[in-house]
Amino acid sequence: MEKTQRSPRISRPTRLLNLQKNNFPVLPTNGFRDMKKLVSLHLQSSRIKEISTGAFRGLKSLVYLYLSDNQISVIKQGAFDDLSELTYLYLDQNKIPDLPKGLLSPLLKPGAFNVENLAVLHLDKNQLSSYPVNAMSKLRVLEELKLSHNPIEVIPDNAFQSFGRYLQTLHLDNMKLQKVSPFLLLISNTGLDSLLFRALSSLSISPRRGIQAFPLASRAS
Repeated sequence: MEKTQRSPRISRPTRLLNLQKNNFPVLPTNGFRDMKKLVSLHLQSSRIKEISTGAFRGLKSLVYLYLSDNQISVIKQGAFDDLSELTYLYLDQNKIPDLPKGLLSPLLKPGAFNVENLAVLHLDKNQLSSYPVNAMSKLRVLEELKLSHNPIEVIPDNAFQSFGRYLQTLHLDNMKLQKVSPFLLLISNTGLDSLLFRALSSLSISPRRGIQAFPLASRAS
């Protein structure tokens, strides 16, 4: 039986911590709480299955969080507590089935404007069966969103309502999309630099508010 590794003790002034290719099935509560100056945390390929409530508590300076290529299927409410400076969040290549309402709320900065820093969110290659609109609705300044390789069938009308004017890169390739909100077309005409639709079939965009529907041809990868 393979031995589970514990998070090592690291000096408080550490700014970058690379723990890639370890064996951390569960990220425990307060596992990094003494590393208050940490800016970048790398936990890729570490066999993580569950992120506990308060797993990153104390990391108030964290900007980069890499959780790619794990086996994450459970993210407890409060897992992202204290991450109000987080700007880049990589959760791709996991087994995440859903993002519950309020999961990303700790990313919001306290104060009158209540705005987060999160600009890049990668959720591609997971098991999302529906667009996590309740978790995403509080985001305001998201610039890059990757949802590729998820079995999502419908992108709802209000999917990008809160951050659409900032969105520059959106990847929706290799999904099970049957319906996309017509408001996606409005976004594509107002500053979206990279809109990736690949391996789509029978996708219909219903006309609404004067937007003309048209067939979207599939493109080879």
